[in-house]
Parts: sequence; structure tokens; C-alpha cells
Amino acid sequence: MPEAGPAQTIGGRTESSFRNGRIDRPSAAYELVDVRRRIDVLDRPHLHVDISSSAIWICRDDARPLFAFAGIWTEFKGDRGTKSKPVPGPHLVYGFLTTSLNAVVEPIHPKAMPVILTTDEERDVWIRAPWDEAKALQRPLPDDALRIVARGAEKEDRAAA
Repeated sequence: MPEAGPAQTIGGRTESSFRNGRIDRPSAAYELVDVRRRIDVLDRPHLHVDISSSAIWICRDDARPLFAFAGIWTEFKGDRGTKSKPVPGPHLVYGFLTTSLNAVVEPIHPKAMPVILTTDEERDVWIRAPWDEAKALQRPLPDDALRIVARGAEKEDRAAA
């Protein structure tokens, strides 16, 4: 199990999101407050969004730095997989904390956007700070902090290679 300490990334499949501060299950509120449950999930140097088999590449800037999303991990004790091939738990799973939209993301994904941690200081606050301080990170990035750099069917960002 992850422990509180330096920023950590845990691989896995996104199980749910904590959308705009709404908690989708009773134990999630506890997990937001418990710093031992917080993770930062690193993603590609660009955010890849599929819409009707079309890719939209969103980056912070031309250098294409990694995104770090605010996340929470938990242990899921139920079955995963298909009904015909269930995989019994327990499973370590994670979800992203989401927030309201900025003007760049809203036309692409009209429900929410992930909380993006843009500096080492923000990542440290998310991992270590009490909830009263960490919850201030649940905000959309300013509109000029993200930009669309490519659209189309291509599923790989050749410019980042």
C-alpha cells in the first residue's frame, strides 16, 4: 500500500472520479481528507481526448511537460473484469479529482476536467497538506494555461516524439 511521503504515482485503471467535489460513495469523503490515500497520477506530456474516434491533443505549452492529476487510491474488494471472467478482489484502484471547466476543455468534455497540478509545490501540497489547504487545488486552470495543439484521427503525437 502507498504511504504518505514523497509524491508517488500508482499505476492502475481509473475506477471513478470525485467530480466537482461531489462524493459518489460514503468512504470517498474520508479518502479525500486522509493524506495517505492521495496520489498524483502522471500522464503523457499532453492530454489525449477521444471524441467519436477523433483525437484532440491538449498541452500546457510547447515543451509538453507531463500532467499530474490529483488522485485518490482505494482498495476495491469486489470482482472486476467481465461477467464471464471475473477477477476477484481485492484490487488497488484510483480515481481523479475533477473540477469545473475552463474555456479550452468545455467544448471538448462538457462535464468536468481533472484537477491538474502544475508545479512541484502543488504536487507536494496535494500529497502532504491537510484537506483544508489541499482543497484549494480543486480549481480549473486558467484558460491560457492549456491549449489545443492538434486534432484528427492520429492517436500518437508525433511532435512530442
